[in-house]
Amino acid sequence: MIIQTKSLKHRAIIYLFYGTGIRISELTNVRIGDIDSDRKELFVRLGKGSKDRVVDMPECLFPILRLYYKEYRPKQYLFEGQSKHHLQYSHSSIHKILQRAKRKAKIKKGLSAHTLRHCYATHHLENGTDIVYIKEQLGHKNLTTTEKYLHLCGKINRQIHHPITDLQIDLLESTL
Repeated sequence: MIIQTKSLKHRAIIYLFYGTGIRISELTNVRIGDIDSDRKELFVRLGKGSKDRVVDMPECLFPILRLYYKEYRPKQYLFEGQSKHHLQYSHSSIHKILQRAKRKAKIKKGLSAHTLRHCYATHHLENGTDIVYIKEQLGHKNLTTTEKYLHLCGKINRQIHHPITDLQIDLLESTL
C-alpha cells in the first residue's frame, strides 16, 4: 500500500502512523519540535483523555521525515494543509490519502488511520514485543484495552527466557 503512494508527504504520514501507532488527532497535532531525533522519540501532546505521552520512533522513520521536511519546509505543524496560515493537515485529507492508497493497492478490506494503529499493535505482539510496552506506546489507560489486540494476532513469537538457564547446574555433584 505504501509503495503505491507517490507523494512524499503522503508516504511520510502513512509511515508515521504505522511506525508509532498514534491516533489521527495525535498525528495532525504533531509540531516540528515534538520530534527528538537524538532520543528517537515523539512527544504526543493532548492525546486521548488530554494526556501527553512520549512515543518511541524507529530509526527507519527519520530518513523519510528528513526528506519530507527538506522538501515541504513546514513552519509549525509537521503536516500542514495548503493554507497560508500553517494550519495542521485535516482529518478528511488524511482519510482521502488512505482511501487512494487502498484503491491503488487493490485492498478490499476497510482501511483507516485506526487500522494502521491496529496493525502497529498486532504486529508488535506477533513479534514478541511486551504488551505493557505496547500499552504505554498506544496511550492506553488499562492493559485490558491493549489485550484486545491479542485476538487479532496470528502466531505470537514469544520472547521467553527461563531464569533457570542462568544457573550453573552441575548434575555430577548433585545428590539426588
